[in-house]
Amino acid sequence: MKGYRILPQLTEGLPAGDGLGLSVEVTVDRPLGSRHPRHPDMIYPINYGFVPGVIGGDGRPQDVYILGLDHPVEHFIGRVIAVIHRNDDSEEKWVAAPEGMIFFEPEIRKAVHFTEQYFQSSFRCLFEKACGAVLFTGDGGQRRYLLVCGDLGHIGFSKGHIEGEEEEQTTALREILEETALTPTLIPGFREEYFYRLPMGIHKQGVFFLGEFHGEPSFQQDEILEGFLLPFDEAVKTLNFEPDRKVLRAAEDFLTAREKQL
Repeated sequence: MKGYRILPQLTEGLPAGDGLGLSVEVTVDRPLGSRHPRHPDMIYPINYGFVPGVIGGDGRPQDVYILGLDHPVEHFIGRVIAVIHRNDDSEEKWVAAPEGMIFFEPEIRKAVHFTEQYFQSSFRCLFEKACGAVLFTGDGGQRRYLLVCGDLGHIGFSKGHIEGEEEEQTTALREILEETALTPTLIPGFREEYFYRLPMGIHKQGVFFLGEFHGEPSFQQDEILEGFLLPFDEAVKTLNFEPDRKVLRAAEDFLTAREKQL
């Protein structure tokens, strides 16, 4: 197999020269289980190769890490799910996976750590995950929900990206603390998610838990422009993204059913 193929539906909106989202054919010259040609103590835990006909920043064929396979291969066709920019090197590395297989940044970082640990790198990923919570308080005798308005005008729930190897709930609590100075108690049994597409072709997953808080929030001014503490009916009207409304309705239904059982 020679060259590479591009799926047009995936490249719409992608910046010129960026491999993120492309469908590529990879020639594997360092299969899973093989030794590094110059460092024999390094054994490749994943398949690694290059895309013929595409030149990387070092003037050689573009290198590609391959995730999602548990056996060595000679050739591979898949989608580029991440671009790794080495800040202290001249080249970028691509990360590819089988079509339809999703990996988020923490999983990708862990898979390529065996070599990328020696470089200062930044990652651009095709799939992103943000975790947060629907926050509510009963202080004052009426259940009210906390909504936040970000710097782009989106009114939703406090959330943020997973860092390192964090669990989803850990990310949600960290982001809430950073953005609102609150330490809510998460209610067991509630988890809602939705998927949407960002500009530049990025696919994003939002994961939301349900948390009760007490006291007054203090917002991080460089991320949160404004906060709203509203009863359910007003909160639904104030949200400006329909998937968030569905999450809020699910939270209200969950709490109402929970109250009937107490």
